[in-house]
Amino acid sequence: MKSIGIIGSNLVGLLCADILSSNNQITIIDSELELGFPASFPGTSNDLDILENILQNQDQHNLFKLIKNSTINFRTEWLCKLITHKIAKNGVIVYNRTRVIESKEKEENIVIYTSGSDINPHHLQFDIVIDLSEYSLVSLGDLKHENYQSSSKLIKPKLPVKDFFVGICLIRDLPELKEYHLALERQDNLVEVWYVEGSEQFPNNGWIESKHVSAYYDNKLMVLDDYYDKAVELAELVMNL
Repeated sequence: MKSIGIIGSNLVGLLCADILSSNNQITIIDSELELGFPASFPGTSNDLDILENILQNQDQHNLFKLIKNSTINFRTEWLCKLITHKIAKNGVIVYNRTRVIESKEKEENIVIYTSGSDINPHHLQFDIVIDLSEYSLVSLGDLKHENYQSSSKLIKPKLPVKDFFVGICLIRDLPELKEYHLALERQDNLVEVWYVEGSEQFPNNGWIESKHVSAYYDNKLMVLDDYYDKAVELAELVMNL
């Protein structure tokens, strides 16, 4: 069993924590109040069984799943919430509102020094650390995780990204919208609409929710299946160290 720290809580990090938690002690360090919020990935998958495989016996009614054109659409933030519930039940430790300020190698381990919440420890020791902070939103007064030393125990995956505007609107407003990159209808009669940053429009009844994100993009906008494949790849790398 290895002690593994994950810095940042984007979807790859959450899925990696889920995969590794069955045989390892996992700790997530994140500057946000809630892991995976706001979500920066599209609420869709080409694998109709993937939600069941990931969430298993978790209650999924808040996902408002809709199968359309051989894909399944869902609410992204609720997926992150349900994965967080699952990994917590599997023993994953979460330190939120916490920022990494320094890291040092100590014998066969890596020590992470933190600031933020007074109720969380200010130094943590791991066998391996996965740093996904580059793909997390900047929080804690725009302060970033920082001061990493180069180390064979510190893994920094590279995920190509692209900037998008994402809005949630009424499905009945969708026909008037043009030039969007992706539109994902859901069972709650809302639609998640993705625009390349700077090309967004305004629907008749306005955006119920909106956000600007840097999303995983490798020749295409990556969806849940791609995030899961990347998490599996990363977990295998960790276990082979």
